[in-house]
Amino acid sequence: MVTKFSASEVRKKYELAQLRITQEKEREEAEERRLASERRRQAKEQALLRASWDAQKYLILNAALDGKHELEVIPPVYFYKELIESSIDVIETGLVAKQITQEEREKYAQVVSDSIRNSEMRIHLLLDKFIENHKKHLLPHYGNIKYMKSSLNEALDEAIESESSIFDGDENLWSSLSSPSEMTRYLPELREITKTIKSYKRILQESNLDPYSVDEIKGPSTELGYGDYFFSNDHKDTDKLFPSQKQNKLKIAWAKEPVNKFLNVSLFSGPGLTWLSSYYGQRLINVIFEAFKDAAEDGENQLTLKFNLTNDGWYFKSAVEYYCCVPDELVDIIEREGFTIIDTTSTEKSYSIKVSW
Repeated sequence: MVTKFSASEVRKKYELAQLRITQEKEREEAEERRLASERRRQAKEQALLRASWDAQKYLILNAALDGKHELEVIPPVYFYKELIESSIDVIETGLVAKQITQEEREKYAQVVSDSIRNSEMRIHLLLDKFIENHKKHLLPHYGNIKYMKSSLNEALDEAIESESSIFDGDENLWSSLSSPSEMTRYLPELREITKTIKSYKRILQESNLDPYSVDEIKGPSTELGYGDYFFSNDHKDTDKLFPSQKQNKLKIAWAKEPVNKFLNVSLFSGPGLTWLSSYYGQRLINVIFEAFKDAAEDGENQLTLKFNLTNDGWYFKSAVEYYCCVPDELVDIIEREGFTIIDTTSTEKSYSIKVSW
């Protein structure tokens, strides 16, 4: 039988379909507007974060230019892990979780290392003693003392690596038994070795230590106390870092003494800020801006700064030569004081910056 629809029924279905299509289109357009708005919001937020980062960077460089070794910041610290990756310290001061000091860490590392080494030595001494006590009885089942020691040490290594940590000898020992009851003669010593293996592994686990890297030892602490807390890459990722306590302060710091008279890395790094705030960096900056003042007093409105590269690093050439950083790093410092960079030129061994005012 053929199903028939009236024109009004077909028209109604058409109208419903059109309504559905319109509603779906409106939903899609609304979702596109929402996504576009979210993208704009995220872009705006990222732009604001980067602008805040640039402002923070400006303040940090200014502090180093003033000869300071740290900067207290109004929270938050932006992209703090980028600072840490550049060897710049990010520190919370106040009531903070106690951290193990380098001296305490080294002492703790030595204690743990000695404990592990002693425990490991005791395991092998116990096995040597076991072999010495029973070689007369067991040697015929091994053939020679060298193989006996090798086979039992291999079984010992397997016990250390196993989850159970149980050391019960090797196949040769078990094949030497005429009945299971004969095993009782070995049990006290085997149990002592097993107990020592478990103690050894417990020390490793409690110290979070890779047995081949004592440097990985960390002294955990949840106790609070007044002092400084140094953040590291182990902490959670966040674009904005706030103090853990409302009354605490955040500061950014770098070392006080440079490693070298020259600077061959970026100024905006731990070594760079240290060098800039040190005698060498301060003297270079003073000499450069004194050169501008002297040139202006001689009636000049521009000056070309010249730099030479040696095997050790860059020198700034004036009446005498001064230890220097990479010269193009100085362009931003000069511009931020209102001077105009006319041109920069470079060769393999030289660099010059033409400055006007």
